[in-house]
Amino acid sequence: MIARRSGSFLRRFAIPSVSIASLIAIGIGNSLHAQQMIPDQGGVDVTIVPAIPLQAVPIQAVPIQAVPMQAVPIQAVPIQAVPIQAVPMQAVPMQAVPIQAVPIQAIQMQDGETRAETAQRWIRGFIQNELNLIEQICAPTSEQSQGLVDMAESQWRNRLTSVIRSYAETPNQRVNSDFELRVERLVLTWVDETLTADQHHLWQKEVESRVDYRKRIVIGRMVGETERRYGLTHDQMLEITQLLNERWKDSWWGMYRTGTLPETKFAWISATLSESQRTTGADRGSRFTEHYMGGGSVDMPALALEKRFQIGSVSSSPDIPLHPRATDEDDDEKQKRREERFDPRILPDIDNR
Repeated sequence: MIARRSGSFLRRFAIPSVSIASLIAIGIGNSLHAQQMIPDQGGVDVTIVPAIPLQAVPIQAVPIQAVPMQAVPIQAVPIQAVPIQAVPMQAVPMQAVPIQAVPIQAIQMQDGETRAETAQRWIRGFIQNELNLIEQICAPTSEQSQGLVDMAESQWRNRLTSVIRSYAETPNQRVNSDFELRVERLVLTWVDETLTADQHHLWQKEVESRVDYRKRIVIGRMVGETERRYGLTHDQMLEITQLLNERWKDSWWGMYRTGTLPETKFAWISATLSESQRTTGADRGSRFTEHYMGGGSVDMPALALEKRFQIGSVSSSPDIPLHPRATDEDDDEKQKRREERFDPRILPDIDNR
């Protein structure tokens, strides 16, 4: 404010200019004197009003008092437990429903085919397989082939009637294991009657080689099972193999084919075992009579009843009648005769004997 007034005064009276900064500095520097005259070049005296010092006004701090908060206790409200009553469940007795066992045949039959007809198809299949091998091994002439197939066509059913009946009347599938062996023996007879001695010798050698191979298969498995059970040395296995070869039965091959391994009886091998091995075998609770392998094959070759036997291009004579399938009337007649045979009215009274 002072500076502005000084400037106006100087301009009004044409006084040489004095810097405003100089005036302020002089005023501040002489704030303790009442007045001070500053000479100017023009001879004008300037009165400087001293600045009023500003005093800092202290602010008194107002203390803030903390207001204590009173804790409000929270009371736990007890919840009354509601007892849950167990509802007793009444046991409902379950009755076992008997399920009738349905016999499952491993070999599928054709629709409407009897067990006797099934057995005949299989037997004819085995015979045809043998005739095929005879052509390969014995090389029969056309005349020999014709005589052999004619003999087979005219005799096969009568010569194997017992085998067919056994399978037809017995639901046990293991009966079919006899087909193969019975056919081999019958065909060997036909070869002896129709072919030369040399050809018969060749065929007999073939059959014997086949049996030896079957022995090695079955006896090898039997020795293997025995070794697993008792723990055998190499010499013991050779000795038991010899014993089983001496006791070989053709039926063992049939059992093996249908999934059952014949038993190696303890009495046969007892002399071969050591005392500790015999003690192991004395546990009768662990003994078994047959070991079911579960993988036996019951697949059979089959030849339709309407087809003829043949060797190469030679077929059985058309003059020999075939044996077609039995009709429904034939089945009814057979069933009637079977019922009459087992009619209880004609059985003897056992109680009155």
